[in-house]
Amino acid sequence: MLRKLFSKILLISVLGACGLQEESRVINDSNSENIDKGQTILLDEIVTSIKDQGLELKEADLPTNNIFMQKLNEISPKTYSLDNSTLSIYVFQTDADREEGLKEFEKSTATVKLEPHKTFAVKNTLVFYVQGEKEVNNKLSSAIQKFN
Repeated sequence: MLRKLFSKILLISVLGACGLQEESRVINDSNSENIDKGQTILLDEIVTSIKDQGLELKEADLPTNNIFMQKLNEISPKTYSLDNSTLSIYVFQTDADREEGLKEFEKSTATVKLEPHKTFAVKNTLVFYVQGEKEVNNKLSSAIQKFN
């Protein structure tokens, strides 16, 4: 009985992670065509763009075991609370470093059931947002996509 229950939970986790992983790839692939390889984005530029959308960021101190706090390609994220949801911003040196960071994230979460989240991969930045209200999602998307 316990074995069957464990098997079902494992199957659901794997299927859920595959769906999330595919969403990340689609976002990443759609942005990669628009990337200007000669430019990088700074953390302050992203924060300003988000605030310009009327969104309030509060610095967050998440537990180190939170999946959105993990180091990716040797970069630790800057984390914020946005409308009571987690926002993690990674700023890498290059686009290629960001691509490696996203691959690390996908590998480390391949068998984990994640909270519904959005992934934004633009130029040298990688942003994860645990989804909140639709209006906030749309404003955040506009703030980040302006760098495309």
